[in-house]
Amino acid sequence: MMLIAQISDIHITRGGLPAYGIADTLSSLQEVIGELNRLDPTPEAVIISGDISDDGSPESYAIVGQLLTELNMPFYLTPGNHDQKQNLANAFADHDYLATALEQSGGDAICYTVDTYPVRLIGLDTVITGEHGGGLNENRLDWLDKTLSQNPSKPTLIFMHHLPCVSSIVGMDTEPFVNSAAFARLIARHDQIQRITCGHLHRPIASQFGSTVLTVSPGVGMQLNLDLRTHVAAGFIMEPTAFLLHHWLADWDGELRLLTHTHTIQGSDYRWGAPHRFTDVVSPS
Repeated sequence: MMLIAQISDIHITRGGLPAYGIADTLSSLQEVIGELNRLDPTPEAVIISGDISDDGSPESYAIVGQLLTELNMPFYLTPGNHDQKQNLANAFADHDYLATALEQSGGDAICYTVDTYPVRLIGLDTVITGEHGGGLNENRLDWLDKTLSQNPSKPTLIFMHHLPCVSSIVGMDTEPFVNSAAFARLIARHDQIQRITCGHLHRPIASQFGSTVLTVSPGVGMQLNLDLRTHVAAGFIMEPTAFLLHHWLADWDGELRLLTHTHTIQGSDYRWGAPHRFTDVVSPS
């Protein structure tokens, strides 16, 4: 069994000020860290799928780094379009896989593996520097193909920032994921992939992609407004903070599978109360 928490789109600003003058992302991150530390069972690891900073500044990463020291479990980072990769690697120097990946790729990408758990974790960089949208160039696709081929029997979770398919939120679908079709074909060749999970959309979303399941994590800093009309620009809304829990466990027949739950935090403005018991739960005769 393994429990993996995923948080995404933190959007801490220089000075810790509200993002876009509205979203208190600093308090939201503190809230998430507290909730993660209270979980029982405790996650073995936390994956952070990009937009750690809102502006890519060293000051913002210093704030995030200080707060993340309060986590009671290891965490792993991958960049988003708001992140400055070198500043990220410098700020988290103890996460030496960041600087190593940048050096090995000639400064192009932060791609790496974590092989110490029952589920193999692959951090995949989808950021195109200077762009809002993302994708995978040939070098990153080649790296991923070789990396997956090295351990074809181990269950694998890929975490990255950008969604490689449409979201049905038109304001976020105007920038196609570069090499999406090639990525899907690559995924279909490797049946050990249990999940691809992303950020960027600030909403819990699920889809089929290639031969596997794709999920998207809610945002820590704010949520994307769910509006499926075709003429509406994307905007954010201050819904409750939430994150994903990926649970690797055995089914009734002993088959291992990866389940994904969305965990919404009960904050001071959302008083849902303690869990209540169901009654009359059997099928009526």
